[in-house]
Amino acid sequence: MKKLIYVITLLFILINYATAIPNDNVIKTFNGEEFHLTGDYYHPNITDVNQKMTPVIPFEGLSTHGGQQIVDGYKQAFKHDVMGDFINLQLSLVKKQISSNDQHTIIQNLAVIRKQFPELINFWQGLAAATHHTLEEIYLVAWSEEGLFANEIQKDTNNSLEKMAEITKKGSACTSIGWSNGILGQTQDMNVAYSGWGAIWQSPTLIVHAPTPFFTSIVMGKKLATTTNIIEGLRQGSGKNGVPISAVIMAIAAKIDNVYKVPALFAALKTNGAYSPSFVDLKNQIITIEITNKGNKVIDGTKKGYVVHTNHPIGEEKRLVKKYAQGNRQLFDNLSANTLWRLATAKLRAIYSPTKSVDALKNLFSVKPILMQGYKGNAFITTNAIIHDLKAGCTYGTTWSPNLQDFTKVCFVN
Repeated sequence: MKKLIYVITLLFILINYATAIPNDNVIKTFNGEEFHLTGDYYHPNITDVNQKMTPVIPFEGLSTHGGQQIVDGYKQAFKHDVMGDFINLQLSLVKKQISSNDQHTIIQNLAVIRKQFPELINFWQGLAAATHHTLEEIYLVAWSEEGLFANEIQKDTNNSLEKMAEITKKGSACTSIGWSNGILGQTQDMNVAYSGWGAIWQSPTLIVHAPTPFFTSIVMGKKLATTTNIIEGLRQGSGKNGVPISAVIMAIAAKIDNVYKVPALFAALKTNGAYSPSFVDLKNQIITIEITNKGNKVIDGTKKGYVVHTNHPIGEEKRLVKKYAQGNRQLFDNLSANTLWRLATAKLRAIYSPTKSVDALKNLFSVKPILMQGYKGNAFITTNAIIHDLKAGCTYGTTWSPNLQDFTKVCFVN
């Protein structure tokens, strides 16, 4: 058993600024509200709502003016400078956790973005102008959204079993599921401390679900929709040598019309984190790509008509359980925030649901084990949920637990 202490990998870890669970089980969220953990797994608290509404922020898209509109939109929706506060917070963390030399390495990858996604440069320049920062500072923040997260996981892969079990309760996970008919959705599971600033951005060609101001990788374009799941820990991204995956996926959704064009883009890129985004297009094509620093794996769901993914490399379950938990499947699953249980549940729904629809996913996202709720000693919950209906041109999102908040419907205006 002692050998096991050093081998199970940290799939889900809350980076330093997220509030840990104090003895009184009270969590403070991004917007300063308190969440009180009560009950147990099957009888969790269902009364605290940290964000009662989902603001929809209009912007023109990935342009300089679009960036400025996003900053102003947050101010109007939340009555204070959310974007500015978040940027200052992230920059302080970067300064504490990333050396000057490594910051320089990170910023060098702006050249990659300029070449392949110049629209992101324009957008970030708008954010910079509206918040009185430099482009380089904005890029560091964009990188830090996943980069700091991955950095913490990689530093802590040798923690004790007991420590990892506690960290799992404070981390981040997701369940994604979609069909080739254009319906694609995901729950976002993370520490309740991350909640409180969620919004949906709406432009004529791009709709972005942003649970935090720089986590922008769950998006719908006019011809392509995407969700993004994490596999960091069991796999690794390229850290300081990689570009921010959230921003890149947002840009891809804005301009790509075919899921089979996406793998080549990532084959030519290093990303700061190991993630598994899923993509669906209007041609009834759907794929998931597991993106790592050792190469990428494409999981093609077009022929079977669906994809599902949680937080481990698909198809390697037996090997992972043997390697990380000496064959104890339940132990591996529990320490990995029920990744196997959620995958099996989502797969059954993907295959057997009588309708492959928005309502089918709304129902799935409201029940355990897909729905994670807070309870005493556990602040690891489903903080929000997203469902795209690409063919209808509408997407649905919550900025709080989907069993406590109605989905907000946002559509492209023809």
